[in-house]
Amino acid sequence: MATSNLFIVLSLFEVYVLRLAAICRDATGVGWDRVRGQGVGRLLAYLRSLGVSTGEPILWPQISAALKIRHSLMHASGFLLHSREERELRRIIQSKTYLSVDHRQADRDAPLVFVFETPAGDQLKIKNQYAWLLATYVRDYLSALGGLVAGVLVESPS
Repeated sequence: MATSNLFIVLSLFEVYVLRLAAICRDATGVGWDRVRGQGVGRLLAYLRSLGVSTGEPILWPQISAALKIRHSLMHASGFLLHSREERELRRIIQSKTYLSVDHRQADRDAPLVFVFETPAGDQLKIKNQYAWLLATYVRDYLSALGGLVAGVLVESPS
C-alpha cells in the first residue's frame, strides 16, 4: 500500500510538470523536443532551458530523493544491490534527505524510509506516512514552481 501510494503521488507530480511544460510550450512556441532525457527529468530540463530554476523552489531535495526512491522500488523492488544509485540511496536514507529539515527530528526513532535486511540483500522499504507527507511536499513544490513558470512567461516576449 505504501509503495502504491508513493507511485500515485509521484505520477501526479509528473502529470502536473507535464501540464506546466505544455503551458510553456504553448505560450512560447518552443517545444521540449530540443531537450535530451526522458520522463520528468526531460520536462524539468525543458523548463530550465526556458529560464525556470527548477531546483530553486523549497523541497526540491525531497522531491528529487523521492524520485530516486521510487525508481529503486519500481525497477529493483527496492533491492539496493540491484539499484543503479545504491550509494546515493543509502546517503539519502542516512541523512534523511527524503524529509524536510522540520520533519527529520521526528523521524529519528521510527524512520519512514529505511533499509530492511533480507536473505536476498538489503531492501529499501517505506511507510505509508511517507507517501502522505510526500503529497504535501509535492503540493508545495508545484505551487512554487508554478510561480516561477508564471514569472518566466510574463518576462518572455510571445
